[in-house]
Amino acid sequence: MHKTTDGRSIPVLYCGMEIGGSDRVMTFGRDLSAASTLQQRLLNAQQSVVRDYARLRDTEESGCATPRSVTACCPSNRRKRS
Repeated sequence: MHKTTDGRSIPVLYCGMEIGGSDRVMTFGRDLSAASTLQQRLLNAQQSVVRDYARLRDTEESGCATPRSVTACCPSNRRKRS
């Protein structure tokens, strides 16, 4: 991570190379902000899938095959007929 003068952090990949056999090193940096953004979006999508799967599993374990059948399998959700 590279800290900017205003305190933000930017993901950077650095590479250093010796200059002509001296003790000096030239450093190059590549901004990885775009890759970092894509990775965050992927992580968010994966977490969403896991949450949805957990909700579906909980629904199935309660005896309700689909959210639409909640009133059919859960007596407390049934409307009283007159």
